[in-house]
Amino acid sequence: YRRVFPSPEHFTVNKSRFWFSDTLHFGRFWFSEPLSADRPRSPAQVGALRFHTVGGDPSEGEITYLGGLYVSNYAEPQNPLVIGRENSIYLEFDDNPRLDYPRKILHGVGISSARSVVPVAGGLFHNHRSKYYIFDGQRANWVSQKLGTPFEDSLAIYASAFLLNNNIYTNVPK
Repeated sequence: YRRVFPSPEHFTVNKSRFWFSDTLHFGRFWFSEPLSADRPRSPAQVGALRFHTVGGDPSEGEITYLGGLYVSNYAEPQNPLVIGRENSIYLEFDDNPRLDYPRKILHGVGISSARSVVPVAGGLFHNHRSKYYIFDGQRANWVSQKLGTPFEDSLAIYASAFLLNNNIYTNVPK
C-alpha cells in the first residue's frame, strides 16, 4: 500500500491550522489538525490531514487563492479563511472545519491569480478576469474603472499587484 499525497498549489496558516489546495483536484483544499508549540510546524511534517471540496460546479474553476481576511463589517470582527476560485469566493468562518463547510459568498466574481491579491484596509484587493475589485467579506466592489486601461481576459492569470507606501501597483505583461 502506497499513499499518494498531492502536492500543494496554494497554502497558508490560518486559525492555527495549515491549509492548502492540491494540484490534482480543482475544488479540494486540505487542512491539518490545530498546530501548537509541541507539534511540528513544517508543512512537510503536518499530519492528520483532512479535506473539503468547495463547490461542485466545474465552471467555478480551480482554487486560486487561500488566505486570511480581517472582516470588521460583522457584529463581531472575524478572521475567516478566504478560498478564492476563478469564478467564486468562499469563506470558512469556523475554527473547526470538520464542523462547518465553507460558505459561498460570491458567485460570478472570483480571484484570477493569487499574485493579484493585496490585503488592504477593509478587505482584499484582487483581480477577476480583466477587472480589479475589493472584497470586503460580503461583496466585491469594482475599482478598476479608477485604475486606467483594462486588459484582455486571457492575461488575467498573469496579473500581479503589490502595496508600496500605501499605494497599490498593478502589472499585466503584454
